[in-house]
Amino acid sequence: DRTIESDPPDGSWIIDSVKEGGTEPGFRVVIPEVGTFLFKMDKKGEPDRATGATVVGTRLFHALGYETPCESIVTARASAFKVAPSAEGEPLPGLRKKFDQTTVDRVLSKAHQVNGRFRFVASSWLEGVSLGPYRFVGTRFDDPNDVVPHEDRRELRAMRLLAAWINHVESGERNTMDTFLVDRATKKGFVRHFTIDLGDAFGSLAFHDEDSKRLGHTYLFDLPMMGQDFASLGGIHRPWERAQDTNGIFHYFTAREFDPESWHGAYPNPAFSRMQEDDAAWMARLLARLDESLTAAAIATGNFGEANAHYLEETLKIRRRLILTRFLSRLSPLADARLEGDRLCVTDLARVSEIASETRISYSAFEMKENETTPERVLAVESRDANLACVALGAPDSRERYRVIDVFNGFASGPLRIHLYAHGNEHSIAGIERPTGHGAYARF
Repeated sequence: DRTIESDPPDGSWIIDSVKEGGTEPGFRVVIPEVGTFLFKMDKKGEPDRATGATVVGTRLFHALGYETPCESIVTARASAFKVAPSAEGEPLPGLRKKFDQTTVDRVLSKAHQVNGRFRFVASSWLEGVSLGPYRFVGTRFDDPNDVVPHEDRRELRAMRLLAAWINHVESGERNTMDTFLVDRATKKGFVRHFTIDLGDAFGSLAFHDEDSKRLGHTYLFDLPMMGQDFASLGGIHRPWERAQDTNGIFHYFTAREFDPESWHGAYPNPAFSRMQEDDAAWMARLLARLDESLTAAAIATGNFGEANAHYLEETLKIRRRLILTRFLSRLSPLADARLEGDRLCVTDLARVSEIASETRISYSAFEMKENETTPERVLAVESRDANLACVALGAPDSRERYRVIDVFNGFASGPLRIHLYAHGNEHSIAGIERPTGHGAYARF
C-alpha cells in the first residue's frame, strides 16, 4: 500500500533531514500521499550490492520472524528532490547542520549513478517513538516487559546462523532499532524491536582488501588468532587466504570456504557468542521451511540483473544446505508433532529440505520407561509420504496415564521425544524434547 514510483517529477520528493552515520549516504524523504522514507544509496564504485542487500536481507529476516522495515528499490534523478526550508542534519563530516540543494548535490556526488539516475533503497520510516538501538546483552531498563537478558534469548543467539547465511557481518546493536508504540484498542504501550541496515550483506568490502577477505571468517581484531599466527610463525593456513573475488558485485561472498559453525561477524556479539546447539538447530528448522522459491522471490526484489541474481540464488542455496546439513544432523529435525486418530505423526525437515537421501532415512520409534531414559518396547512407524512419518500408538492402557515416545529418522543422532497424556481412549501431547543420542537402543 506504499508504492513508490521511480523517476518522479522534479521537486516532488521533499528532503527534511539527512541520514547521519552509517557507511552509505542518505536522506529522510517525504513523498506526499505516500509516506516518509529513509533513502539510502550505493557508494561510488559499488553498484547495486548495498541497496539490493538491504532489500533482500530484510525480506529474508522478516520471513524468519524478525521485525524489519519495508524496503523497496527506486531510481530517480537529483532534480526529483526538493529540500525543505527546515531541513537539518550533518550529511557529511564537517558540513553545516543547515543545508540546501548544493549540499544535497555534494552528498549525491558520493553515490553511484548510471546515466544521471541514482539507485535508492527506500526504507519506510519506522512507526512510533524511536528509543534507539537495542543491545545484545542485558535488558532495557525502561521496558518492564523486557525481563530476559538478551544474551539468553534464543532468537538473538540463533540470529548468528541467519547472519552467517547472508554474511551480515555488521550484526551489532548499531543495526537495530527499538520503537515505542501504543495499541489503539487497549491504549497500552509496548516496544517493538527491529533489525535494520542489512546493506553490508552479500559481500561488503572493508577499507583494506585483506580485511574484506576475512569478513565472515574472523573478527577484524582477533587477539587469539593473532596469537596463533605469532606462535606458528604464520604457518597456519586460513580459509580467507584462498578467497578469490567473484569479479561481480558480491566480491568475496561465496560458498567455497563457508563454515557455518565457525562463522564470525566483524566484531564480537555477546548473544552470538553464547549460541548453543539447540539454538542453532531451532534456526535451522526455520531455514528448512523457507522454500527456495521464496528465497528466489526475495532476491528478485533486489533488481540485481539476471546474472547477479542467479549467482546469489545459487550461493545462498549452497550456504543454506551447509547450515542445514550441520545443524539438522545432531538434534532431531522431526517437527510438527500432532495426533491423527491413534497415530502420532511428525514432519521430517531433513526430507523437506532434501539434505538427506532416501538411503539415509530409516524411521524407528520406542516407548520409554518411566525414567524416560531407557526404551521399553518398539513401536511401528509408517512413512506415509515423502516428508511424513506416523507412529502407531494403539489405544491407551487404562493403567498408563503418561507415555514418552522417542522417534528417530536415521539421519540425526538424536530423537524427537514426545510426552503424551492419556485421557480415556485418546492421547494429548504434553510437550516435546530433542535430546542427544545415546546407545540405550542398541539391543532393539
